[in-house]
Amino acid sequence: MDNEDQKLFIGSGHPDEAKPHSQIRMRDALLYSEKDGVFSDTIAKSIIVAIYSEWDEMYRQKIADEVGVEAKNLASDLMGDLRHVRNWIVHNKSVVDKNHKKIKILPWQLHQGEELKVSSEMFSSLIDAINVMQVAVATI
Repeated sequence: MDNEDQKLFIGSGHPDEAKPHSQIRMRDALLYSEKDGVFSDTIAKSIIVAIYSEWDEMYRQKIADEVGVEAKNLASDLMGDLRHVRNWIVHNKSVVDKNHKKIKILPWQLHQGEELKVSSEMFSSLIDAINVMQVAVATI
């Protein structure tokens, strides 16, 4: 690229008629678009938050209805892991806290105080874990 200080404008409509919603320097756009860059980390974190929310707000209840128990009687170690990860992302600016020691399923190497960066390898291991996820039903 000849001029990496050139800006990329993002907006809706024709560029001559619309106002841009956002802008970024081309060099940053290229850097952030690299494998395991800022863009893929942000997208992965958004998907993780969405996966946990769907579990907590919908699928847990659907499974509970199917087996005839209350949703609070269902547990999944993987979703427990994602609960912690989601809390770091949403409530702790992606900083890993002491609960990293409670992670049971995800094979991620996490350390308290570090910023969580979700690599493509980490996200792939999450998808693999989802594909074999188990849900336990507590007996009353």
